[in-house]
Amino acid sequence: MQKIQIIIFGGTTEGRLLGEYVSELKLPAFVSVATDYGEQLIKESEYLHILKKRMDEEAMNAFFESNDIRIIIDATHPFAKEVTKNIKNVAEKRNLKYYRVVRENTGGERKWQEGGVLWFNHLEDIIDYLNHNEGDIFVTTGSKDIAKIAKIKDACKRCVLRILDVPQMVETCCEMGFDRERIIAKRGPFSYEENKRDFSGYHCQYLVTKESGKAGGFSEKVKAATDVGMEVLAIKRPQEEGIQMEEMKKRLKAFAGSQTERPTELGNESQKKICIVGIGMEGKNTITVEGKRWIENADLLIGAKRMVESVTKYRESEESPKLFVGNVKETGQKEIFVSYDSDEIAGTIKKSNHKNIVVLMSGDCGFFSGCKKLLEKMDGYDVKIVSGISSAVYFANAIGISWQDMNFVSLHGTCSNVITEIKSHAKTFFLLGGTMGVGDLCFKMMEYGYGNLQVYAGENLGLENERILSGKAKSMTGADFSGLSVMLVLNHEPEDNPLFGIQDDAFIREKVPMTKSEIRAVVMSKLNIKKTDVCWDLGCGTGSVSVEMANFAIKGSVYSIDQNARAIKLTRQNARKFGCDNIITVLRNLSEGLDDLPVPDVVFIGGGSGSLLEVLKVVLKKNPNCKIMITAVSVETIAAIIRMQEEQNFNIEMTQIAVTRTKNIGEHTMFCAANPIILAMINV
Repeated sequence: MQKIQIIIFGGTTEGRLLGEYVSELKLPAFVSVATDYGEQLIKESEYLHILKKRMDEEAMNAFFESNDIRIIIDATHPFAKEVTKNIKNVAEKRNLKYYRVVRENTGGERKWQEGGVLWFNHLEDIIDYLNHNEGDIFVTTGSKDIAKIAKIKDACKRCVLRILDVPQMVETCCEMGFDRERIIAKRGPFSYEENKRDFSGYHCQYLVTKESGKAGGFSEKVKAATDVGMEVLAIKRPQEEGIQMEEMKKRLKAFAGSQTERPTELGNESQKKICIVGIGMEGKNTITVEGKRWIENADLLIGAKRMVESVTKYRESEESPKLFVGNVKETGQKEIFVSYDSDEIAGTIKKSNHKNIVVLMSGDCGFFSGCKKLLEKMDGYDVKIVSGISSAVYFANAIGISWQDMNFVSLHGTCSNVITEIKSHAKTFFLLGGTMGVGDLCFKMMEYGYGNLQVYAGENLGLENERILSGKAKSMTGADFSGLSVMLVLNHEPEDNPLFGIQDDAFIREKVPMTKSEIRAVVMSKLNIKKTDVCWDLGCGTGSVSVEMANFAIKGSVYSIDQNARAIKLTRQNARKFGCDNIITVLRNLSEGLDDLPVPDVVFIGGGSGSLLEVLKVVLKKNPNCKIMITAVSVETIAAIIRMQEEQNFNIEMTQIAVTRTKNIGEHTMFCAANPIILAMINV
């Protein structure tokens, strides 16, 4: 049998259908699922091998390397943002072919007003809405959201939960106070009749659901709920780019055929002239004269459908579903290949006998363009790049603001620490198109206290239906823009430098331990955190160290772990107060393990002698070059550090700091000494 080079991330209807299809093609593949339910959806065969385990970035990377994976198909649920992010990161790092299979849109539901659908960006928005309205609620968002649903006023009395028939999930809901009689445990997707029967049995006023697409039975839920008189409250599906099921099947079929076809004999690659042309916004007014000349003289034009259509008219060829014949103005016929996939484009160039080939890219080839990925596959070719007008330059010109001092952030198919970018720059330009749209970004700004900043948002730039709006962020949280949009945020009082040694009274505090200002200042100087670092703050307390880490790791992330729920709450509050959206809190006892966290570059441990060695073993296994700092106050912790140095042969540099502050006592000012602190820097 052929070597397995394909992995499908599934556990969804799309994953099952693709698994069945590769079996039909006799194409060996792995299917990765994370749950028992996902495993039961898919039938293992001679060609299909099921992997039932959760994989973080590190585990994915190791699996891809050990199994020589070449093609990754991401058919995970539209709301599984973190999983998709991890898959894409590993695929990009290993330069693997990645396909995101997106669900077919259910139609015009996003614009239904008369149908009774009320759309929200986040579940928290729905909860707030329900807390201001009376009536019973039928919930179908899944068991992962039950903890949030429990925050609804009188949730246990008002809510009916429809979840998977997994005993542990049902027991968890009961433990949270939900009545067993108001829990429906069974598996979907559900037909219109099944939905109507369930809804009618409980006489609820509201249906809370997610836009799960055709495969998730969204239309059937909406119609049934509307017919029984329920108001539908739905969370918008995250906007994302990808290909639909039928297109993915075509590509798999082509790949299966290529495994038996003989390679085509090719001419001398060095004789081919390749020009990558940026067409600007729309290919007419924002393309350069030089770019037009290259297009007119090309024998073969390659590009995504929208780009090709902006410069030529073409008709379909009978020989290939993607190969066309077209005309550019009066220059006669030329061959056209429609694709945005860099591997497909490179393969077409390699097979082509044409000497003058133009690849079309949107905007400026040097501004968050697919040009970079394509150039990696163009070794041995004579390649020229001709840029068009970028979206940033066009947008800045349209709103009358200079772009030379802008901070540029791409959210096109990825995510970023948007608040940390905004708070430290006077002008931040966002190229949108991933899971965060204009309304989402403005809502997050308002959530972190930046709702009064001026923003400009634009969509369909350069086209007839171009739209540009401006206003305060808080007034645009409900803005409905297309996926491919841009946004500029103006912050007239940006933070010039990363803050460290922040005054203690600036933090929100309760009776939770906190590393003091002077100690934090020294800790930060020794850790020397970089912008892109991944940091762990173990035993985060109030989150004071987490905040200071986050101020340096503005393009990275900080994982704040504590077993105290009150400490986690305080850390979240301080993260919002200081605008640190790159802080991720984790409520956990360190003894429960840290294996599922991403690989750290920097680790801070705020004391504790019991599990220090076990924690260090986990850290050093993930990254032997990790920078590790431990603070110790008690004799027991200091003893544990010394013991590790002796038994594990660690090179530990210890520094004692004694801070003495003045304090007014009556008419006198006295010096009051705080407990001395030991800083232990571990060098392996």
